[in-house]
Amino acid sequence: MKDMKNKTRKFLRDTEAVSPAIATLILIVIAAVAAAAIGYIVMSSQGSTKDTLDSKSAGVQGKVFIDGSTTVLPVSLIAGPSFMADSPSYIVSATGGGSDIGQLDVFTKKVDIGASSSQWSSSVKTVNGIQLPARKDAIIQEAGPTATIWETAIGTGMIVIAGNMKNGAGNQVTAINMMPTGTSGWNATIPTQFDITYGDLQNLYNGSSPTAGGVALQAVQRSDQSGTEETFAAWLGKQDATTKQLDSTITAIGEQGNQGIRDYISSYPIANNKGAIGFVDIGFTQGQINGATGVIPATQNGVAASSTTKGVGKTYDTSSIAVSGNGKGLARDLYYYSYGTPTGAVKAFLDYILSSKGQDAVHAAGFFSI
Repeated sequence: MKDMKNKTRKFLRDTEAVSPAIATLILIVIAAVAAAAIGYIVMSSQGSTKDTLDSKSAGVQGKVFIDGSTTVLPVSLIAGPSFMADSPSYIVSATGGGSDIGQLDVFTKKVDIGASSSQWSSSVKTVNGIQLPARKDAIIQEAGPTATIWETAIGTGMIVIAGNMKNGAGNQVTAINMMPTGTSGWNATIPTQFDITYGDLQNLYNGSSPTAGGVALQAVQRSDQSGTEETFAAWLGKQDATTKQLDSTITAIGEQGNQGIRDYISSYPIANNKGAIGFVDIGFTQGQINGATGVIPATQNGVAASSTTKGVGKTYDTSSIAVSGNGKGLARDLYYYSYGTPTGAVKAFLDYILSSKGQDAVHAAGFFSI
């Protein structure tokens, strides 16, 4: 069974074209509706977009193709049509595929913008057999003599542990709290709050213990290459040195994107002292713009992820660092990477995403302003 899960996880990570094709079609439908009164036509398929990209430079005027992080994809899907409505001479097309793919494709000039939910690595990283240089040699703002990649931070997010479970009396959990140490279980003061220790969460993802605090919990992880999982894996202390994802000992169920984990947790057939637990960006939890019923976000030592606790080094981040005890936290910024100093259509779109209207798209996707 473990071998089959690992093979399935590898297959899903290798079939990057499935989600991107769907994402592109969604963007085309949205853009066509927005453009009806203006009279421009968006490319009809991902294939035609890619054909165009193969025969042009990344600085082509009027067209912007984005791929990469499925976490950042909702921002592109919202901002793209809005930008085109304001600027009918431009065409924006976007797909997912994972943060590593976004960074790889912009480095090899396959796309105009590579979306990423993790910052360009400070060390050399190999993606699909191609070596990506460390940020000191890759990022133009780092002043590397041969640097070619322009980094634009577009928003900020927070990863949360999220769960859907019931206590022994059949009451659904209403709050979850991560603790560095202690005893996992239902809170004596708040009967529908579940407290879980960092060590027990590690055991759940190791598969060494199927329960925490007497509750049988199915852990779920990402099946696709993900900046979200990269950050979570580092925080959990279970990061593969090469892929930067959760290491190969992890036996959790794999689902694609924040949406896949959200839907798995939300629809999990919970029973008394049974449920599911995973990790998603805060915007995909109950009550948030991309959330679903039953996906309850955990606090970190009592600190909730919110617009008042956002940011690297801020309250939620420092609390998550205190829980992990390894110097790693759960707050991160979201990025667009482009090849060379931005010009033409790329610069116009990057300027837009940093404007108030562009930041509205970041908010609408469930993230916070940079």
